[in-house]
Amino acid sequence: MIELCRIYDTLLGDAEHIYNPNLMDDQLILGIKGTLSVVELGVLKLRMQQGKEAKAKRGELYGSMITPGYQLDTEGNLVKDPNRRVQEIIELIFKMFGKLGSARKTHRWFHDNQVEVPVNKAVAGHFQLIWKYPSLCYLRDVINNPFYAGVYYYGRRANEIVMRDGMPHRRQANYLDPDKIKVFIRDHHAGYISWQTYEAQRAFEQYDRVDPANRLVAETLEKRWNEKLKALEYTRSELAHEQAQAKSITDQDKDNILALGKNFSPVWRDKACPMSLKKRLVRLLINEIVVDIDEQHQQLHFIIRWQGGCHSEFMLERPRSAAQAHKTDKADLEIIQAMAPKYDDMAIARVLASLGRTTGKGRKWSRRSVAYIRRRYGLGPCDPQALAGTTTLVQAAKQCGISDGSIKRLIDAKILSATQVAPYAPIEIKQEDLDSEIVQQHIQTLKRTGKLSIEGTIMDNQKSLFE
Repeated sequence: MIELCRIYDTLLGDAEHIYNPNLMDDQLILGIKGTLSVVELGVLKLRMQQGKEAKAKRGELYGSMITPGYQLDTEGNLVKDPNRRVQEIIELIFKMFGKLGSARKTHRWFHDNQVEVPVNKAVAGHFQLIWKYPSLCYLRDVINNPFYAGVYYYGRRANEIVMRDGMPHRRQANYLDPDKIKVFIRDHHAGYISWQTYEAQRAFEQYDRVDPANRLVAETLEKRWNEKLKALEYTRSELAHEQAQAKSITDQDKDNILALGKNFSPVWRDKACPMSLKKRLVRLLINEIVVDIDEQHQQLHFIIRWQGGCHSEFMLERPRSAAQAHKTDKADLEIIQAMAPKYDDMAIARVLASLGRTTGKGRKWSRRSVAYIRRRYGLGPCDPQALAGTTTLVQAAKQCGISDGSIKRLIDAKILSATQVAPYAPIEIKQEDLDSEIVQQHIQTLKRTGKLSIEGTIMDNQKSLFE
């Protein structure tokens, strides 16, 4: 920019001074200020990066999207998703992978059995959990992600610069080994699979893929596999020992549990009861939840089986997809389709608003929302000639010189023909019906007598049966 200002003899200014780029002293000052500005920005960026890495080393740095199967509770701790369905599906992925032995077979099993998995999807700038059939890449990411083994990591993939067509491009490199990752914290949170089982499976895959002819490599991998199996067995024995050492409840503990049962509702609704405690109570009280789908009535049949052997049943409406939940109501669509050929978007929106109708997203109808429905269903713009030869209620009253209430009475008495697409829509009256002889006779009688006698009125050209 400075060079361009020199060519066109343009001055530069900041909050303190005005500089001439063609003067050597001003060039020197601008250069020093530019260098200091670049250094300052670099220092700020470095400090922000250092703060980010420091938070990651504490295991507290999470992006805008957390891996499916986990959530942050109200205290900011990483816990398993309280949705039992999410937990069971994540566990099912590892179970089927361990049984089938490959991600491709696992992918085929999920599709053959029509089992959906939780996936993070960006909606309106925010990530939310949706259910869909898994892709092969998704299953590979879940199976190879140490996050599900209770590991917190940061910097698993480094950025690198590559040259393409003489231009530098930034891309992510391959996943690094655990010992090369910047932050790698084991037992950071509850895992869906133990780290030892994760490691044993990888060692088996490496051994299974080796060509039997290469005995030296096979022996090395077999030794590594055996070491991982020993570590897994040791972990299982430690777990069994801990379970055996678990204390049995005393009479006092039993009394406290029974007292909690009597006062469960106040404790559950108390604001001092943390969400983490509620989750523990739910896991202790509920054995399993069975959900069946009623396809005919689009309802979900829930059966909650409690630890004591009792069970509860209830029905809920089946959650609909966003396209179904936000779909325009059929009655509203019929009104729009009926009015679209004759009326503009604002007139249609006024009718829908007067009827108290709302859009599929629960918002008040507007010109823009009606225009979207018109484009969505290919209704096309309104035809200015569609109402040719037609007048409205107010226009008819003004034309005849009487009140619109009188015109309405003629319509209600079936003397004057009129149509209306929907309540609050304009009343359409054909000009030829308004100019008919019987309608004009009633109007003339009203003007002459000041009364509109619809029943029992004797017209001027009607002969009486009695003298």
